[in-house]
Amino acid sequence: MYEATWVGLTLMVTTLLAFLWYAVVVRAIWRSIPESSSFILLISQSLADMGVLAHSFWVGAEIAAGFLFLPWMNARMHSFIYNSAMLPMQAHYVLMAVNRWSATAMPYRYTKHWTRRRCVFAALATWILAIVISIGIHLADPSDDVYYTHVPEEYAFMARNYTLFEQSILFPIWEWLDYSELLVPLTIYAITIAFSLYRKIAGSDGMNVNLQIEVRLTILCIVNFSPYAAMIIGSLKIPFEGKMGQFARNLLVIGTSSVNGILLPCFSSLIRKQIFSNKHNEVASIQP
Repeated sequence: MYEATWVGLTLMVTTLLAFLWYAVVVRAIWRSIPESSSFILLISQSLADMGVLAHSFWVGAEIAAGFLFLPWMNARMHSFIYNSAMLPMQAHYVLMAVNRWSATAMPYRYTKHWTRRRCVFAALATWILAIVISIGIHLADPSDDVYYTHVPEEYAFMARNYTLFEQSILFPIWEWLDYSELLVPLTIYAITIAFSLYRKIAGSDGMNVNLQIEVRLTILCIVNFSPYAAMIIGSLKIPFEGKMGQFARNLLVIGTSSVNGILLPCFSSLIRKQIFSNKHNEVASIQP
């Protein structure tokens, strides 16, 4: 029981600090939208990240306490809530990769293609599609679920007794989702980097302020995608089994869903300025 307490408290404290800081960063992103519509997509992605963090905090609290706080928050409901945040977070990696390719390959037509209205539509479509997939998978197996929360014997998301349906249908679907959301962004980012190198070798004209912002956002998105890619690739070699394995996996999930809140202020002086400034009219004069 003592072990479960410190594991739960570790997850709670780590998640709470990441969530609170992320909230500050999201406020800065919101104030930066006039500079680029890309920040609308970043806010959407950040909300998905914060959803995963909020659920991780809840699970950590239940692990520390040793019981479920709400009777209806059973294993199946926990899994559904988790996946309804995790799947949009994963889907946003694909959306951001497409957005960054467009900004790099067609920089002077980017503002026409990615207006604020279209960015809002793309973000909403990503959320809706991911949640529909989550609902569909959960409804497909009424007797059980792929993952569940077992407190306090196991630390979150251990596989239950697999049914034939899960082994033959659900598991391949989950693997396909994981690998497609890994390989598609990797391919798009590779093409994006190739475009960037080509433009540099071709001696394109100097970048204006808005284009500099887009280039830095592209670098940020690539770095932000790296922990998730490492987690998926690492899962091929590391099964994350047992209590400590699941504890490590939870920490990786927290790190993956909070890294964007750290990278944004590091890569963008625009975001840094908004975090430490109280004036709304300073945005236009800020260099990225």
